[in-house]
Amino acid sequence: MSVVGGLTPSQGGRRIALTAIRLPLPCSAGVRFLPGLKAGASSEEPGDGRASDDILSVIPADPHWQPDRTAAERAAALVRELAPGWPDGIPAETDVDWYDLPDAIDCGANLERIGCPHCGATIDRDWYRDPVEGHPDGFPTLAVHVPCCGTATSLDALDYEWPCGFARFEIAVWNPGRGPLTDHELAAVAQALGSPVRQILAHI
Repeated sequence: MSVVGGLTPSQGGRRIALTAIRLPLPCSAGVRFLPGLKAGASSEEPGDGRASDDILSVIPADPHWQPDRTAAERAAALVRELAPGWPDGIPAETDVDWYDLPDAIDCGANLERIGCPHCGATIDRDWYRDPVEGHPDGFPTLAVHVPCCGTATSLDALDYEWPCGFARFEIAVWNPGRGPLTDHELAAVAQALGSPVRQILAHI
């Protein structure tokens, strides 16, 4: 849900949107950012008339960690300040979500490759997509055995190009009007939240 002033937890607005595009437009379709969208614009994909969105998500580095309400409000306010949307366009909307279990925070159509952190092999995207779609309410465990070499690892330890993550808390800015946060900005958000953070850039 949109957060304008005070902080109201929502229940997976981003998750619903990303899930909605997986079947008609899976990551394996090879869709990339349009050149004009890399800074965070909302547009329409050429030829199909479908509105598209960019999402800048900030999540804790620890997929199981959640902040208290005060820290969440402080960090969300800072992220809104850093990513307000285009000056001459519609202001960005911010979702603040708590999840009962770690949820997949993926990069949508930006995903280019998933690699094994142990043997370096490319992992079939269907192998990743199937459990993500099969756990709409989150993951009781992130532990997996990779299909390439059979090594035990964690879903959040795979090599994603572009970055993906898993989290029980997310600040998601829809159409932020900018590119990724800088290291300095991420450090400031981490200080406000009380936990190291990472960012996920999604295109849907």
